[in-house]
Amino acid sequence: MKKIILILFAAAVLLASVYADFPISNLIPSNNSVLPSGTTSTTLSVETNINASCRYWNTSGQDFSSMTLFTNTDELNHNSTITGLQDAQGYDYYVKCQNADNASDITDDSHIHFFILDYALEYCFTDQLGYWTFDNFIDNIIYDILGINYGTIYGDVTTNPSVVGDGFNFDGVDSYIDVSGDIDLADSTISFWITPDQDYGLGSGQTAPVVLFRDGLTDISIDIDGRIIKRYDGEIIAGSPPGRITKDKTRLILLDENNKVYWGNSYGCLVSEALGFSESNPEEVATDSSINMAIEIDNGCPPFEWTVSGEGFSLEEGIDGEVILSANGSACGSAEINVTDDLGQIVTQYVRSTVGQWILKGNYCGLAGATGDVSPSGYNLNIDATIGNKKQEMLYDYLGIYQYSSCLPGTYAEVCLGPSPCEGWISEACSAGSSCLDYTINCIFIFGTPSLTSCGKEGAICKNPCGCGWWGAEYCWWMDTHTYATPSGEDLRYYEWECAP
Repeated sequence: MKKIILILFAAAVLLASVYADFPISNLIPSNNSVLPSGTTSTTLSVETNINASCRYWNTSGQDFSSMTLFTNTDELNHNSTITGLQDAQGYDYYVKCQNADNASDITDDSHIHFFILDYALEYCFTDQLGYWTFDNFIDNIIYDILGINYGTIYGDVTTNPSVVGDGFNFDGVDSYIDVSGDIDLADSTISFWITPDQDYGLGSGQTAPVVLFRDGLTDISIDIDGRIIKRYDGEIIAGSPPGRITKDKTRLILLDENNKVYWGNSYGCLVSEALGFSESNPEEVATDSSINMAIEIDNGCPPFEWTVSGEGFSLEEGIDGEVILSANGSACGSAEINVTDDLGQIVTQYVRSTVGQWILKGNYCGLAGATGDVSPSGYNLNIDATIGNKKQEMLYDYLGIYQYSSCLPGTYAEVCLGPSPCEGWISEACSAGSSCLDYTINCIFIFGTPSLTSCGKEGAICKNPCGCGWWGAEYCWWMDTHTYATPSGEDLRYYEWECAP
């Protein structure tokens, strides 16, 4: 029996079409199936319950007469061999069959979607939970090539050429993919490519985080400073360093199950630490001389762009990723060196010329988070810290009786605080072989109380206007009843190294 569908509007017949009532069954490969890696050909086959002629095509809605005829057809079984298949690729075929006894009796499309596994995915990543290629979607369904966790696409989503095959393009207006199944962002590793159509992060004007993934209380987003942030119930549990995610530049992001963030580019570079200058870089350069400058290249992705500003300074390319900073006879003040990598990371270092002077900029904190030298003087503590072209001085008054000892008679101790200034009050021994080992020594902060700081400790007290990053590394205090008055006015001085006025 044939069925007729009539669409009526204002008593006018707009469309009449005929479709077959005989089924197409036993589609092989079955729809949404996954074939082993290394598969280069497969048999495409269907069955009908009446004698029929069947054809296939790789897009839907094709006219039956223009589709490809199965190699073996005209009865109940219909098949052809599909060749040229490749690993990590998805394939779609649409089948229609025509009644052998009635040429107008033609079925609708029957869809066959299958995927060829990638070798590495199949044999090296056996604990993979899901893999979405974003190469294509059918009827707003996104396919997981493992055949487990399919997703539903909402909003205006299209496909564009990407790093590997195609990628999905979201319009940014309520467009998202809802993936069902046993996927938990909280304790799983996830990696993805992203190519933004606008700048994000530092200097971009971004005013709010942009959410990329969400699973219950867990979400992954681009923060306003360009960090890739993973949050659980609003609390940050992982994040990359600040940076800039540049329009039309592809980034590879990976967050592992230990909440470590990696980021890279489309050339295969992948890093987990922030770009920085080498600790061996000199802090000064004499006039009419040169020094080598280097960065920690393992923490950045090439190419690296170096620039320098300042009176009498210039850069030229060196070897092994280094550059040569030269100061001519007129050089004075400080050289500002900036390095930008392909990921948009920007780092800055200042190198002082031997010609110049410290210019007082004001009685405020201009240098936070530094390590300071401590000089006891009567009932005062003088603190002096210098980084590049910046110097901070603070003078503290302390109350009570204090005794201090350098770890070696007449010398400063090596660093005897903990690796984090926020844990510097923890009792530790000083350097091996020092006389301080004879004492029970508390290596304490030079401000606040020894067991409470404002660096995340409950009930903390921090009297340092430059922040709890400031700490004294060179004296081991072995009495722990103390208090310090907060510096103010002329007791707090900030300088910069400049050419003489």
